[in-house]
Amino acid sequence: MRKMLLYVAALAAVAVFAGQVQAQPANDDCEDAIAVVCNTSVNGTTEGATTDVAPDCGTTVTAPGVWYSVTGTGGLITVETCDTVQGYDTKLNVYKDGCNVLACVGGNDDLCGPEPARLSKVVFDSEENVEYLVLVQGFDGATGPFKLTVSCAQTGEDCNENGIPDVCDLSCLAPGCDQFEKCGQAGDCNGNGKPDECDGEPFNYDSSIPPPPGPGVPIPDNDPNGVSDTINVPDSGNIADVNVSVNIVHTFIGDLTIDIEHAGITVRLWDRQCAGNDNLNIIFDDEGDPVVCATPTVGRFQPVQSLDAYDNGDLQGDWTLTVADNAPQDIGTLVAWGISGTIRGFDCCVAVQVGNNPPDGAIDAREEHRANEPGNLTGLQAFVATFDDNTSVVRQCFSVAETGGGDPPVVVRVDRLQNNEVLVNFDRPITVQEWTTLAYNGVGGTTLTDVGFLPADVNQSRQSTGRDISELIDCLNNVIVCADYQTDINRSGSPNGNDITSLINLLQQSSEYPRGWLNETIVEEPNP
Repeated sequence: MRKMLLYVAALAAVAVFAGQVQAQPANDDCEDAIAVVCNTSVNGTTEGATTDVAPDCGTTVTAPGVWYSVTGTGGLITVETCDTVQGYDTKLNVYKDGCNVLACVGGNDDLCGPEPARLSKVVFDSEENVEYLVLVQGFDGATGPFKLTVSCAQTGEDCNENGIPDVCDLSCLAPGCDQFEKCGQAGDCNGNGKPDECDGEPFNYDSSIPPPPGPGVPIPDNDPNGVSDTINVPDSGNIADVNVSVNIVHTFIGDLTIDIEHAGITVRLWDRQCAGNDNLNIIFDDEGDPVVCATPTVGRFQPVQSLDAYDNGDLQGDWTLTVADNAPQDIGTLVAWGISGTIRGFDCCVAVQVGNNPPDGAIDAREEHRANEPGNLTGLQAFVATFDDNTSVVRQCFSVAETGGGDPPVVVRVDRLQNNEVLVNFDRPITVQEWTTLAYNGVGGTTLTDVGFLPADVNQSRQSTGRDISELIDCLNNVIVCADYQTDINRSGSPNGNDITSLINLLQQSSEYPRGWLNETIVEEPNP
């Protein structure tokens, strides 16, 4: 497709004579697109280019642009201008089916680069040997020099065998990677494009039970104490991931419970599932599928409790498997079992948290109410924080403490968002009368988020005050006088001056913006 341009020879001649015309780029037209090889970068400019008559694709075509082409690999391809010197606000459009058709594949305006993010990135699933056309243009007529980088990955690469393509493990931006379900679970501390756990050293230890057709270890019938077998691991190492394989012959596996214990931590793998089925040969893997019952029950399945409990612990020591038959009549044998996985070759907890750290003050619910908040003050189970490098931020490096009583929530997933933000997801909501602290090992255990929710008319020392959150609502709706609403008790039960009246005073001063108080650095207080 040739651009529809009206050239006025006389004006051009005058401009050339005056030395005011920028040379037209060689790839100004689609037919003259410059081929870019996978995993390389090219420098270019849109100065002197002309605006294209091309379909809007992911973003509108609003400025002069130039064209590049890349050949599909059958896997994911990333095109980006993220390393462009800030100042030129780029846009990207990706098409296929040739210059005469320009079928939209994807596009982007602002996704990457230093704040404010004005640079562009598009990730798309390519077809092998298909030519893709990339239009680099600018926002609102802008032109300038840029750096275009093309990165390619093979379809279905899954080096850590967790059932998630590596590109999804590392980024939420790839097509088909649902950032709220499966992406951003791994880090890439050494920047080699693979999840860190793929770089770790694998381990595999089997029990000393004689392999089939050996006799195995009988499982006592109707005995909750069951039978135990221990593997002693002599080698030390920081656990990145661990799986447990179990092979049992039994005439009613719904009678069985299976536990694994190491370093004082016990994880339940099986809890009387699949009643009526015989025999099992399972690899228990957090990234496996939900259990599918059969006779025999065979596959890579998720355990009842997560094996993540052992992540970042030392591999060395005793690992003890206990199998118990909890009902009469049916009998069976523990045939074989073992542990496998990877140990880390380096410390991945290296990023430093640099933003979105809520102040720690007397009013708890206002500290962590974020864009992903629920409709009320309880039920929050995801938090956003900004790091200096989010690629090295992984789930295993977070620690959680629940100081209000009960077991702490567990970080089940860390989604890498744009601008070095991460979304930290708990396995359950923070509920009333809980106080939870979230820390990241990379900053020496420093608290990132301190979140708590207490009943509406109870202060942070759990004493009834009669002055509940409904009074604040009444105050703001002019039902009562705001001065009647007082909550100036910190978590230690003593006045500290950082109370809700400070917020009320700001709300009554139209010249002030209340968020200034919300983000104010105030004296740290102990948890209840």
